[in-house]
Amino acid sequence: MKKGQTEIIGLVIIMMLIVFIGLIALKFMSFGNNDDLKDTSLSIKANNLVNALTKVDIDGVSLKNNAVKCCNEGCNVNFEDEIKNIMNKSLEGDYSLIISEENGQECAKIGICNAGISSSKYFIRDEGDKFSINLLLCN
Repeated sequence: MKKGQTEIIGLVIIMMLIVFIGLIALKFMSFGNNDDLKDTSLSIKANNLVNALTKVDIDGVSLKNNAVKCCNEGCNVNFEDEIKNIMNKSLEGDYSLIISEENGQECAKIGICNAGISSSKYFIRDEGDKFSINLLLCN
């Protein structure tokens, strides 16, 4: 082998080592971001679940109308049982579905979670009154 070929092979080996070390360093740098990824995943799951729940009819009444009824007259036991059933089949951990009036006062809280990842509020209007539905997932 000629001297130039030997130098090229040495250069290729050095470049491969640099790339290999760079990949290992990149792996360790991104290793600590698993919590952020989990939180983002839970937030997406919470928003999707609230969106799906708004399409559900319980005893022929939409979730929106049931939520308004919870604030005005109190929640129907069958409504709470159906929500718990859906949540238990959809989620692995604890949750809270919170139905609130416009001023922030809770009308109903289904579940036991007090802190965690929250969905965006889903707003409902009913004859001038405003309500919101919010899902909280414990992590």
